[in-house]
Amino acid sequence: MDMTIEFALFTVTLVLEFLLGGGLIVSLLYPKYRVWPPPKKGSWQYWYTHLLTESSIFCFLVLGFLDWNALFLTHWLRFVFAFIFMVAGAIVFLWALRTLTINTSLGLKGKLITKGPYR
Repeated sequence: MDMTIEFALFTVTLVLEFLLGGGLIVSLLYPKYRVWPPPKKGSWQYWYTHLLTESSIFCFLVLGFLDWNALFLTHWLRFVFAFIFMVAGAIVFLWALRTLTINTSLGLKGKLITKGPYR
């Protein structure tokens, strides 16, 4: 794959992440203009954080596929380790999401969670 496509996608990903991080910094410094947590589902703050987060995750995945076999690890055993890490990550993710609930994870109204993985 052409390195300019990868570089452009990496640049887009960085811009998305900086915009998301900037919104979080604004939320901390100026609560009146907060971006996170969004006041309600469907607000501009909700869509701002949701779209930037989803877009950056998508860009990371595409970058991962574009860089396939770019690292020095070429042995077939890497797939076994990758599968183990993916399953472990999925289990922790589902446990955390179930404990936190969808609404709370989206920043919508909810209580402080202090059980499960958030102990």
